[in-house]
Amino acid sequence: DKLGKDAGAGAFVSKTLVQDLDTGRETVLSFGPKSQTRPIAFAGNDRLVLLEGSTKTCKIWDLTAGKTNEAVSIPFPQFLARYAVSADGQTIAIAGLTEDRKSSQIRVWNLNDGKERCAPMTMPASAVIALGLTADQHLAVATPDETGVKFWPRAKLR
Repeated sequence: DKLGKDAGAGAFVSKTLVQDLDTGRETVLSFGPKSQTRPIAFAGNDRLVLLEGSTKTCKIWDLTAGKTNEAVSIPFPQFLARYAVSADGQTIAIAGLTEDRKSSQIRVWNLNDGKERCAPMTMPASAVIALGLTADQHLAVATPDETGVKFWPRAKLR
């Protein structure tokens, strides 16, 4: 298991400390002095999902190789609201407001190849209050209205 520490939630950082809880080994990941990078989640035990603010993309940092996987570049919305990474580290769901801020859009991506797993899902602007991927790869979206939690089956996520 890994534990990451940075300058705080929501902060862009120039470096992040990752500690392997099994061995105690610490690794400092450096992104550059003017970086607009923010670590957001682990994808499995050997990859870290990063938001790159200047390019508005998610990148995958390979902890073993000590660098980003340049083959994977996933766009994220200007107004990022929620995200969830599957327990197996293979999938990320990203929700955010559209450019006009009139609706929310949820997009689901494969973290191995950066390909979108299904067509974007659109909901009212304030409809996404929580997002999750179940162990069997269903997408769960909590909404503030009477529908509560909505599930998209794995078949829709390809």
